[in-house]
This record gives sequence, structure tokens and C-alpha cells, in this order.
Amino acid sequence: MFADIYSAREVNTFGISSADLAQAVEGGLYFDSNEKIVEYIRENAEENDIILVMGAGDINKISETLIGEKE
Repeated sequence: MFADIYSAREVNTFGISSADLAQAVEGGLYFDSNEKIVEYIRENAEENDIILVMGAGDINKISETLIGEKE
């Protein structure tokens, strides 16, 4: 799954988007918000699945939201 690219101070000089990356990766999915990613995981994750969240910016909110559901 791909979320929007987080930019700190960089400028996208190549014009590449997360949607482009998702199209280039077999089975890649692009979501334009963390909420949509959480919704997709809720609907598709199964028991004993491992969910790895990597990135920058507020991407950690995905795991915080999912973990908060278990508490």
C-alpha cells in the first residue's frame, strides 16, 4: 500500500507520485488518506497477519489507530 509521499523540505523534481509507484508495483494500492488505509486494513487483514507501517510524517497514526482498537 502506498500513502501520499511526505515531503519535509524536498521538492518533487521528478514528478513521481505514490499513485505512480502503486501502478508500477504488482498488486500495489494507493490511498490518498491514512483513514482510507486504516479502513482497508480493517476490512482485509486476517488473524495472524503482520502489518508493517513505514514512512515519515504522520504515518505512525495508522498503527496508533489500529493498536488503539485492541486496547
